[in-house]
Amino acid sequence: MLNFDQMEKMTLQILPYLPATLELFLLSLLLAIVLGLGAALSRIYRIPVLQRVSQAYILLGRAVPTLIILYVVFYGLPMILLMIRGQADLTLIAEIPPFAYAVVGLGLHSTPEPTLRKSSTPPSTPSPKDRSKPPRS
Repeated sequence: MLNFDQMEKMTLQILPYLPATLELFLLSLLLAIVLGLGAALSRIYRIPVLQRVSQAYILLGRAVPTLIILYVVFYGLPMILLMIRGQADLTLIAEIPPFAYAVVGLGLHSTPEPTLRKSSTPPSTPSPKDRSKPPRS
């Protein structure tokens, strides 16, 4: 049996986190749109190097679960930043909030879909009502 009092209590506990969830959604959606547009344009205009990069990105993005992407971004991105900036610049890594890593991880994972998929629907056929009419000459 459903306990509506418990559901109301839990809803009131979750409600304060709704703005952060919506912000995370909107920012990661914006990043995914930008990355997806870049991948699509590289495939449309057949830029050889970028086309291969986008194919690999789409292949990996579709094959790797979201949680793994979030782990790699949260723990791997700081290591990459340390290699780029040098070992002495740990303050930069400490200043990046975990929310930014979540935006990047979800934005990276939301993009990879088949961007230029051929339509799997057959060409439109006339409806039965249209088939009964003779063709115009």
